[in-house]
Amino acid sequence: MFDASKIIPGLEAESKDDALLELASVLAENGSGVSAYDIYQRLKEREEIGSTGVGDHVALPHAKVPGLSGILSCFARSEKGVEFGCLDGEPARLFVCIVGPPDSSTAYLAFLAKASKLLGQPEIRNKLLAAKSAEEIYEIFEKAK
Repeated sequence: MFDASKIIPGLEAESKDDALLELASVLAENGSGVSAYDIYQRLKEREEIGSTGVGDHVALPHAKVPGLSGILSCFARSEKGVEFGCLDGEPARLFVCIVGPPDSSTAYLAFLAKASKLLGQPEIRNKLLAAKSAEEIYEIFEKAK
């Protein structure tokens, strides 16, 4: 589900904007062809429509980004949590960020649905919160496929 290099076990952001920028920076790495700023702007525009904080300490920021050739995703965990407008009022600690080209609706929605289903499971969330490293987080996702 995620490339091991796209897992942030210790998100440093303390605000929603900083979290979006940190996630965008990870997504833009390795030749995505789109700048972190452009990804950040699209994520921010999407958040203005409505928060992607779903609750249970989970946020699924996502956006369509012109110039991408495929779907990019990353996972991040925040130890202290970030106020993200979650439906239950709790801070987000687990983030799955997904961006894709404007014409990728089917694959984009399928990825969002899969991420939502996985993070909707309390046992998966608890394992992700307790994991000690990016490698351990990667293994949790690999076993949950």
